[in-house]
Amino acid sequence: MGFFGRITGKASALSKDDVNALKEQYGSVIALTRECEMVMAQAGKAIPLSEQLVNDLLEYVIYLCSADGKVMPAEVEAINSIFGSTLSQAECERIGKEIEAMGESWQTRVPPSFAVLYEYIKATRTELLEAPKLGLALVDFYRTVGIAIAHSDCRPDDKELQAIKAYCDMLTERLKK
Repeated sequence: MGFFGRITGKASALSKDDVNALKEQYGSVIALTRECEMVMAQAGKAIPLSEQLVNDLLEYVIYLCSADGKVMPAEVEAINSIFGSTLSQAECERIGKEIEAMGESWQTRVPPSFAVLYEYIKATRTELLEAPKLGLALVDFYRTVGIAIAHSDCRPDDKELQAIKAYCDMLTERLKK
C-alpha cells in the first residue's frame, strides 16, 4: 500500500500506483507550463518555464526532505521516480543546506514558475472562479507532492509536515493578492 494508505494507518513505501498518480498530476502541470510557454513565445517572450517548474519543484521537495535535518534514501528514490531526475542523496543534502542557509527568504518566496503560471491562468481563464480554482489546484499539487515525499520513507517527521503546511499556506495567501 502506498502513502495514501499510510495516511489511514497502513505503512509502506510509495506504491507504483502512487508514483503513477503523481506523475499524471505532474504531467498536467507540465502541459499547462508548455501551453504558457507557447503563448509567451508567440508574444516574443520565450522563457524556459517547464525547466523552471522542474527546478522549483525539486527545490521544494528537497527543502521538505531537509526539514528534519536528514535526507533519507527513500525520499531521494521517490523524488527521482516522480520527477525523472537522477539526484543522489549527497546532492539533495547539499541543496537542502543551501536552501536552509537562505532561511526565511526562501521559505516565503513564491516559486518563479508558480508566479508566472498563476498570472497566465488569471489572464487566460476568465470564466468566473476558474482562475482561483486552478491556482488552488497548483497549491494542492505542491501539497500532494510534499505529502508523498514526506511519507516515502514510511515515517513523516512533524517538521516535514509543518513545512508543507507553512509553504502551501504561504502560496495560498499569495493567490489572494
